[in-house]
Amino acid sequence: MCPSIAIVIGTYFQRFSLTSVDFDILTDLQNYISAPENEQPPLSGIDKDQKPTSLGFLKEIFASPGSSSPSQKLSPEVLINLDPTRVALLIETRPLPHLPALIAHFISLLPPQWTFRFVGVPSSLSLLASTSLTRHIASGKLLLQALPPTFHVSNQEEVSQTLTSLAFYKEFLHPAEWLLVYQADSIICSAAPHSLDTWVHEGYTWLGAPWNLGALGGNGGLSLRHVPPIIELLGREKRKEGVEFEDRWLCDRLQVMNGTKMAPPDVEREFSVESVWFEKPWGYHLRGSGKLLDSEIWSNKTRRDIVFAWCPEVKMILDMDLIQDMNRDTGVGNEGEYE
Repeated sequence: MCPSIAIVIGTYFQRFSLTSVDFDILTDLQNYISAPENEQPPLSGIDKDQKPTSLGFLKEIFASPGSSSPSQKLSPEVLINLDPTRVALLIETRPLPHLPALIAHFISLLPPQWTFRFVGVPSSLSLLASTSLTRHIASGKLLLQALPPTFHVSNQEEVSQTLTSLAFYKEFLHPAEWLLVYQADSIICSAAPHSLDTWVHEGYTWLGAPWNLGALGGNGGLSLRHVPPIIELLGREKRKEGVEFEDRWLCDRLQVMNGTKMAPPDVEREFSVESVWFEKPWGYHLRGSGKLLDSEIWSNKTRRDIVFAWCPEVKMILDMDLIQDMNRDTGVGNEGEYE
């Protein structure tokens, strides 16, 4: 069995007080899946008619309703070597109804080793704690954290202060090295062929929806950030209250630092679309909880139709009343520009 898998299973062995029989079952299952088909070992504690051949079988065993064996209460993440240095972060104090579905969607599409942190207040935290996300919470895949009293996010300025705080990156998010920041008005597309790790392997310091094609840096609402350069920057310069928002402030300084690698705009628009059009991006970021739509993208019915065909999940974060109003103004079937 892979040593890293053994460590993960061993952790759960202690955490759930499993018996030696339970641990043997987990070990045998992993060995069975890892072995060539004609060399698969016998399975102790598993019915002979059950033939595990994939992680899907393990999910059936660990998540079976009404299961009484401790080993069967484990989430399938028990077999995944989660990487605490790769973190997807959502900060939200409002108990928005779509949050559980949004987080589940991101979990389903990001590489399996990524961990998730949701930072909120009692009302938003309790919303998530009582949903189907409990399996991910129990496994350690999703961490729910109360917003510390030293950080505030009630308005744009407070968000910018928090996301330019040295303590936030260096202490609160430790040991994160790669950070995907996503907001409640962002989405990623299941049809996209890209993997987030592709951009990680490229070593980009910052990746977000481009503000325009003539400048480096992009919107922070759906952004991939390399944490070490940000910590280095914030260790020597403090953002002043009332200046540019956090994403612009950080990007303006990161791009002139030695050793950083800002993604070019033509790469950023493949990553995320907000105001610069790209036909098939990895994701979208809106503004104002889906109520503030950029006219370059959303007032053009042809483009809206392309977005909905490519990424129907975007309707999860859109204010569809606005879209209906746009359709009425342009006329059903009108492919022209909305003026």
